[in-house]
Amino acid sequence: MLIALLVGILIVQVFVNLVAKPSQRTGVPYPVVNRAVFGVKGANVPAIIRGLIAVAWYGVQTFLAASSLNIMAEVRPRRRDAHRAFLPRPERARLDLLRRALGGQAALFWKGMETIKRFIDWAGPPSTSR
Repeated sequence: MLIALLVGILIVQVFVNLVAKPSQRTGVPYPVVNRAVFGVKGANVPAIIRGLIAVAWYGVQTFLAASSLNIMAEVRPRRRDAHRAFLPRPERARLDLLRRALGGQAALFWKGMETIKRFIDWAGPPSTSR
């Protein structure tokens, strides 16, 4: 499993470096180089592929974060009823935490970029420019 993962990472790294080379050499962003090579309409295909990969990767990160919350939920606290204050019942914890994580993300993105910016301002470190 580890060897397959390392081989996959190396293959992706080679192609990422090949794609970035023209942008690095000319100092022009990737979308501009993409339009120059494929044309305005043809550049949509690589953009859609990149978007699908981003969606898949975002889903993987969400799944891994929810899985780590599930692992933490399965660890029994010292007091018998201490987990009831902040977690669902242990037998339902797996699905409930994943649903909550996905539901929270969907609610944030459904409202648009302005909501995401406000969430980042609320959740992130305080800005020094204010």
